[in-house]
Amino acid sequence: MKITKRQLRRIINEELSFVLSEKKNWSEEATEDAKWHPPKGLFTKGASKIANTLWRADPKKALSRLAFYVNRAGDNLDDDTKATLRDAREKLEKKKAREDKKD
Repeated sequence: MKITKRQLRRIINEELSFVLSEKKNWSEEATEDAKWHPPKGLFTKGASKIANTLWRADPKKALSRLAFYVNRAGDNLDDDTKATLRDAREKLEKKKAREDKKD
């Protein structure tokens, strides 16, 4: 059985549209599947408050949640906020290192 170019293009387009419709961005999945939502205004607080709140919610996901926020905010963060979030990350990394030493 011989397939014409037109038939081949149609098959390829159908397959491609199916694959593309199935694919989601990782950030959409992370947002949709998230059961935890930060308290309103959390990321405007001090580094210790941010780190402690994220850690208490879930120590294993604390750094990921902070990184997710920073990546989503991107260039909209001012220098002071970036510095605060960097400090929060450092505090979380120290907490994680202490936790890892216990195990």
